[in-house]
Amino acid sequence: ISHHPRQVASYEAMEGEIGAEMSRTSEEISALSKKLEEERTLRQQKEQYAALARRINQLPPRAATQQEIGALSSELETLRREGEELSATMAERTRLFGGFMHALHDLQLHLGGEGGEAGGGDASGAKA
Repeated sequence: ISHHPRQVASYEAMEGEIGAEMSRTSEEISALSKKLEEERTLRQQKEQYAALARRINQLPPRAATQQEIGALSSELETLRREGEELSATMAERTRLFGGFMHALHDLQLHLGGEGGEAGGGDASGAKA
């Protein structure tokens, strides 16, 4: 029975140590869980980075893209100029055609007037 109080004290000391160890282990688990989550996030970011890098590497280099843009811009400007030239040519031909049609009409009137005086009819050739 005399060992009983010493055993109780020994058990209480062990209980305190076990409690302290459990507390440290719990804190360590919490810290490791946090670190695990950070590592998972980091791994996910690295995978996303690698996926983006693969997509970027599939694209042509920037210099080639810039060169192609320059060539297309130059071609577009050439096409614009050609369109403007064609519009101007079309406007000129329309003007000339209008003048031709006017001259043709005047000629028909003139020839119809001469034929009307000689034949006694109007410009259509019908007799009155």
